[in-house]
Amino acid sequence: MIRELFLRAVALHQQGQLIAAQKLYGQILDVEPVHGDALNLLGVVYTQQEEWAKAEAVLVKAIDLYPKCGRYHNSLGNLFRACGRHQEAAKAWREAVDNDPTDADCWCNLGVAALEQGDESQAEIAWRRAIEVSPSHDSALWFLGVMFHQRGDHDEAAIMYDSLLCRRPDHREARGALADIRRLTGADALARGEIQQAKTWLAQATELDPGDLNGWVLFSTALQRNGLFRQAFEACQNALKLDSSRPEIHHNIGNLLKETGQRDQAIAAYRRALELGGTHPATQLALDALTGSQPEATPREVVRDLFDQYSTRFEEHLTRTLGYSTPSRLRNMFDDMEGSSINRFLDLGCGTGLGAEAFCGLGAEMTGVDLSPKMIEVASSKNIYTNLFTDEIVTFLRATTQQWDVVLAADVLVYLGDLREFMMAIRPCVVPGGHLLLSVERSLEEPFVFLESERFAHSSSYIHEQLAQIGFAVRSEQTIKLRQDGQGWIKGILFCARSEK
Repeated sequence: MIRELFLRAVALHQQGQLIAAQKLYGQILDVEPVHGDALNLLGVVYTQQEEWAKAEAVLVKAIDLYPKCGRYHNSLGNLFRACGRHQEAAKAWREAVDNDPTDADCWCNLGVAALEQGDESQAEIAWRRAIEVSPSHDSALWFLGVMFHQRGDHDEAAIMYDSLLCRRPDHREARGALADIRRLTGADALARGEIQQAKTWLAQATELDPGDLNGWVLFSTALQRNGLFRQAFEACQNALKLDSSRPEIHHNIGNLLKETGQRDQAIAAYRRALELGGTHPATQLALDALTGSQPEATPREVVRDLFDQYSTRFEEHLTRTLGYSTPSRLRNMFDDMEGSSINRFLDLGCGTGLGAEAFCGLGAEMTGVDLSPKMIEVASSKNIYTNLFTDEIVTFLRATTQQWDVVLAADVLVYLGDLREFMMAIRPCVVPGGHLLLSVERSLEEPFVFLESERFAHSSSYIHEQLAQIGFAVRSEQTIKLRQDGQGWIKGILFCARSEK
């Protein structure tokens, strides 16, 4: 009879009928005052009803009768936590696991108590113990995942969320949290130029959370950089369904249409991005390139972002895939001139250090300047430069009081249109009789033109004119193939100029 009554009380309790369950637990205890489980669950009912004193009284009685029962200590810990007595809760849960180290719920609660007291280390130990006892313990996996996530340890957090989702694929919070990690990891990979890895992570992010707008935008960028234009366009369409007012989506669509030769549609997409309030200078720059407008220079934000993303694969792609060899060609031209012994060398737009590598045999003190912090990091790792500066080149030239024997500007003037400010800034930075070594993309128009590639091309006569105005004479000039572009080559001009003494 007592067993049947207890089972009925538990069923009512589980259905949330607390008053009815309380009466049945009381009837059981009238007949059998030492019924530990009835005492324990009556204490749980009182806790749920916020009758703290009654709950404590019956739970303490249960523990006095059965001090080795871990779940009774656990219920007391839950009571103390519910009424704000956190230190007593932690003590009760510690006694629970001491008496029953196989109770995963007690370990999980002990972890919560440790975290509330600011002890992440003990919280992690407790939650990992809960998982050891019960590998599929949902709460311990979730709490560990959240702690690692907030700490920025995304790899460990992802392991916990993955484990939880293997057991509970419908766990919305875990899916959203793991999607967030995959999006962040994918964005970081994208910024580092690890395009294939970025695509993989961002694909997972959008699969986990199809409503993640930022995930779709980033995924479209990664797909585009992988050359997967159709899939990238589909990703943009998914983003548009979520929010068609985001300028960056239309910018990405413009990039895709431009890449696939749909010029008029690309112009419309870029204009739509600007109409929606897009402020990133890359949008206006792309529109200028397609409509024939002539900006004075490429915005520094665009250059910095481009080369930060390009830094990890810059050299291999430029030299092996595109056949770029401008620095070594300028070195050969310089060596063919008299007076090639130098003490100080300045590399403007130094990138990863290809210019310094070409000229390092001269034994000069090497200084490099670049707008991209990521490129500077790579250049620094080569231990070629004596000094490296992250700065825009004209700004740097205006601020410095130093002078150099040779100044190299290889593949950097393509981001400047009108060169007058550059020339005026560089003149005081070259010693009398010093050399200025330049490369430009060749324009047959006067004086310079902004191309659909979003780079500037300059005419030979314009370079001669600008150099003459600051007292430099061109001593050597070569027209060369700078680098491959698709199936063809981009034509360029190399200049070796010397200042008047």
